[in-house]
Amino acid sequence: MSPHTLLDTRELPWEDNPGIPGGKMKVLARASEGWPSVILNWLPPGIGEGAEPHRHYHRTVREHGLVLHGELPMVEFESLEAERGAAVLFREGYCMDRSPGSVHGLDPRFTSQIGFTILEWRTGTGTYLTEEGACEESIVLPAPAEVDELAPSGRPGVVVDGPALRLLDTRELPGEELDEWPGARIQRVALGADGSTTTAIVQLAPGAADPSSAICADAARAYVLEGQIVLGSGRVLRAGCYADPVLGTCVAGATGGRVLRF
Repeated sequence: MSPHTLLDTRELPWEDNPGIPGGKMKVLARASEGWPSVILNWLPPGIGEGAEPHRHYHRTVREHGLVLHGELPMVEFESLEAERGAAVLFREGYCMDRSPGSVHGLDPRFTSQIGFTILEWRTGTGTYLTEEGACEESIVLPAPAEVDELAPSGRPGVVVDGPALRLLDTRELPGEELDEWPGARIQRVALGADGSTTTAIVQLAPGAADPSSAICADAARAYVLEGQIVLGSGRVLRAGCYADPVLGTCVAGATGGRVLRF
């Protein structure tokens, strides 16, 4: 990829994902070593059906993702010592921040009936179980067939908020209005170790300026979820467009816009 990338992901062809049997992917960015670092992943209906229950965790890689379409039944474990996990149905609008050591797997009782599409970005490779390097990065363990129900968090939009996994439902998560940025509402969906915002979803009224450069200065990339975003160059990005980095001040188009900054 060039130092400055603008992509309309709707025009990119799907290719086989060698790390997920039956899966397809669109690679939006690669690390300097060549492995895909920002990916649109599609999993087919029936993924994992008939497989033996198992769980795994990643030794060093931090994973982020925003579900764009579909659903995927998962099981999340509080720790490596937990005997049973809790069922979590990943659905459209769910945003994931998964740290190394977070134990998870597919729900052995169900499979996706409609497939699953997620925009994913990660800090390393080997997180897909048949990907090169997975044997060193991803530790696979057996899992019980019995699954508990997930206890409600009691907070709007918060599905799981544990030490190794933060999972939010952005359709329900309250947004924060910013007095100094009229027309902008922000959802802070991932935080750094110092509490700073590293990933945000920004809803912009028509003509409103994107505050991301001030709120999450390191979030150089953008993926347009809805509406239109106009870059400082005048280039218009529509839903499904990806920019890395975002150059200049960007504002929402005539219909407003909703953008992921990460």
